[in-house]
Amino acid sequence: MTMVAGQEQGQELPERWSAKAKTEVVLRLLRWEAVEAVSREIEVWALEVEAWRRVFLGGGRASLKRRGGDPGDRAVKQAQPKVESSR
Repeated sequence: MTMVAGQEQGQELPERWSAKAKTEVVLRLLRWEAVEAVSREIEVWALEVEAWRRVFLGGGRASLKRRGGDPGDRAVKQAQPKVESSR
């Protein structure tokens, strides 16, 4: 049986799940563990566990879409060589 962060044999499951613990659950799903089995083990509705996975993957997708962070910073980096060459 796979344990979640902070959970040992016989220890009660948390009422609220930390981001770290949710991430560990999602990683189990990404390793092809069955949602139903994980859900039953951690005593959280499968729909909620699926929602954790969607949020996790959505955040990852958004992070990959970002190009170099703040658009203002990008504009400064692009303008910097032009300013330096005009000196």
